Amino acid sequence: MNENFKVQVNDDILTDDELSNRAFYLYIYLKLYGKSNETVYIYPPELLEQMGWTGNNTFKKYLLELKQLGYIDYELSINKQGNECLPINRRMIINFTDDLSEGSFTQIDFKTILKLQNVLKLTEIYKVDHESTADNKNKKYIIEKHYDEKEVGLRMYFLYEKFYNKKDQCGIPISYENISKTSKASPQIIAYVNNTLEKNNLLKIKHGIFWVKDRKIKNKYIPMWGNRNYKDEI
Repeated sequence: MNENFKVQVNDDILTDDELSNRAFYLYIYLKLYGKSNETVYIYPPELLEQMGWTGNNTFKKYLLELKQLGYIDYELSINKQGNECLPINRRMIINFTDDLSEGSFTQIDFKTILKLQNVLKLTEIYKVDHESTADNKNKKYIIEKHYDEKEVGLRMYFLYEKFYNKKDQCGIPISYENISKTSKASPQIIAYVNNTLEKNNLLKIKHGIFWVKDRKIKNKYIPMWGNRNYKDEI
C-alpha cells in the first residue's frame, strides 16, 4: 500500500460517545484494508492478523457494533444453532454507509498509522496488593488490568489531528476532559499514550495555560506527521 494513502474519518464517527475504541480501531483497519472504497472485500483471518486480534467472536462483536451504529452494512450466513458465521475460504463483503461528503472529516496517512501501531503497546496497570504486607517498605504490586494503547492511542491521535489548525499550523488547546470523553481513557492512560507518542516523535505538547471561551485549558497537542513542523512560539 502507498504509505501516503490517507484514511479519512467523519468527525461524527470519531467523537461518537456510543462507539467503543475497539470498534473504532476495527473501522480504521477496514478503511485501510479497502483503501477507503465504499465496498471492501476482506478475508477475516487476514484482517485479524493485521490487527493483532484473535477470535472470531471478538471480530463479529465489533462488526455488529459498527453495523448497529449505522457505519457499515454486511450480511452473514446463519448456522443451525441460529448464530452468524463468518465466511470460510471466501471474502466477506462490507459496505461503508457513512458519508464523507457531509460534515467535516479528519485524515491521517498509512505510514503514520503503521508507526503508531509499532510504538504503542499493551500496557499493564498496577495497583498495590494490600493483602501482601502491611509494611510500606515491602509493598507488592499486582496487575489490575491490561490496557491496549494501540486502540486508545489511535483514537486519541485522530482527535489531536481534528483539533490541529492546519491553516495557522498550530495546535488548538484540548482539555483532558475532552480527550477522556472521546478516548474513554483515564488520565493515567492518556499520560502513558502521550508519553509514548512524544518519545517516538509523533506528538509535540505545548505546555502552558490557554483560554478558550473563558475556560482555562493547559495543553496544546501537535500531531507530527507528514512534513509538519513544530512551531515553539505558538
